[in-house]
Amino acid sequence: MFAWIRKWKAKREEALQFESAIIVVDADGCVTSKYPNGDVQSVRWDDLERVEVHTNDTGPWGADFWWVLTDGNGECSYPQGATGEAEMLPKLQALAGFDNNSLGEAVRCTSNQQFLCWDRARAT
Repeated sequence: MFAWIRKWKAKREEALQFESAIIVVDADGCVTSKYPNGDVQSVRWDDLERVEVHTNDTGPWGADFWWVLTDGNGECSYPQGATGEAEMLPKLQALAGFDNNSLGEAVRCTSNQQFLCWDRARAT
């Protein structure tokens, strides 16, 4: 009986290590995510067009909640639990017109969905 609990716990710890190994920072007018494999994604605050949350059904084993920030040139994405993610949240919520209701729906979601939390064109 306890073998499956140990296995579940080990899988979850592995998932948490993946999430926390991704580093997200706000520096030099950009939001940047740095992945352990060397990949780097970045968007400029001034060019930011959309903030979405993408959820999926891989939890609790996989990263099932992703922030996706887009500008005209690309995107910066990082999972909930990334190093620096907690510090980024209030900065995103400070965007005029940020939709906390949409964020709340995303937090409760356990399926494959996308939630628009902010859009420059609709910002007030």
